[in-house]
Amino acid sequence: MYQENTLKAMKEGIKRGADYLEIDILYTKDNKIVIYHDTCFKETLPLCGAVKDYTLEELRERIDINTLEEVLTWGRENNVFFGLELKEIPVTMYEKSRQMLPSLISCIKEHDMLDQVFVFGANYKVLKELKVLEKQITIGIIVPFVPLDPVTMMKEMDALIYLSYVNNLTPEIVNNLKQNGYYIDGSTVKTKQTMELAISLGVDMVEVDDPDQWKDVLDKKENRKVGV
Repeated sequence: MYQENTLKAMKEGIKRGADYLEIDILYTKDNKIVIYHDTCFKETLPLCGAVKDYTLEELRERIDINTLEEVLTWGRENNVFFGLELKEIPVTMYEKSRQMLPSLISCIKEHDMLDQVFVFGANYKVLKELKVLEKQITIGIIVPFVPLDPVTMMKEMDALIYLSYVNNLTPEIVNNLKQNGYYIDGSTVKTKQTMELAISLGVDMVEVDDPDQWKDVLDKKENRKVGV
């Protein structure tokens, strides 16, 4: 078992059949874009506080961590697709996220990955600013609730991918979004029952922790994009 969000784990995910990789973006004290799941460190690690409190060098002295540049270099060489989540604590990290958007766009474009990534998150304000800065970038929005009008919300955000817990989806929501040209990502599928629900709803993508766990289910049903 590899540490989540490291290149070792990503390579293993692709090897085991993932169609794309969902990874989390954070920013260091010295303004480097890194890939790490948790905004704050767990008590079991030799660090305290948050990723933003340390420089890249300080982090690498203590944990296994990769930069977005390293990951996209590997992704371009191996034709890998990514969902990049802007991971943040909205109130305390909003300004930092805004300041780093040009660097994020530059990194994606320098690696010629505009067609192989989508950027998503729960901070709609930051995502809208990202879309203003780079109209060609594909964005998705995390929707942790059941909105009154999903299609209008997607139009207002200029988003393409609707990310929701499978249990918050209904046939009406899925069909309405699809009829208007949007994609639905069911997150995060961990049981056979939830996977079967996602397939019955007709979602376009699902996120799983273990692609092997769902291979038999997927083979018996319609093909779906699988991310880890």
